[in-house]
Amino acid sequence: MAATSSVTLDLGGVLADLDLNDTIENFKSERIDLDNFLSLTEQQLIRLGVKTIGDRLRLTERKSPRSEETHGQCI
Repeated sequence: MAATSSVTLDLGGVLADLDLNDTIENFKSERIDLDNFLSLTEQQLIRLGVKTIGDRLRLTERKSPRSEETHGQCI
C-alpha cells in the first residue's frame, strides 16, 4: 500500500505543478496512479475534471517521453 501512496503523491505533484490542484481528489477517488494515468484518454481526463484543452495538452505532454527533453521531467 505504501507504494501506491507514493505513486499517488508523485501524480499529485505533477497535477500541482500544472496548477491542476482541483483535480487531485478526482484522481484519488478514481484510484488513478501513474500506471493508469499513462493510458488515460482525452475523454477520461475530461471526466476527471481536466476541463481545458490547454491543460489536457500540458498533461499529455508530461506523459510523453519527448517531454523530458523540453520540460526536464517526464512521468
